[in-house]
Amino acid sequence: MIQAGAFRERRIVSARCGEQEIEVGEAYLHAHLPPAAQARIEMKINRYANKPSYGTPWEND
Repeated sequence: MIQAGAFRERRIVSARCGEQEIEVGEAYLHAHLPPAAQARIEMKINRYANKPSYGTPWEND
């Protein structure tokens, strides 16, 4: 789980890993990697796109 901003005040616009790029549009990105794997993920992020919150990805706002 990757969160954009300490208080999820940012929004991940898109993410790229190698040649694959996806549109995200949320404050969180779920990345599934096997144990001991490594990946370089480049993200485009909008600053201050969301209201700051202590919420988690498992809570509904």
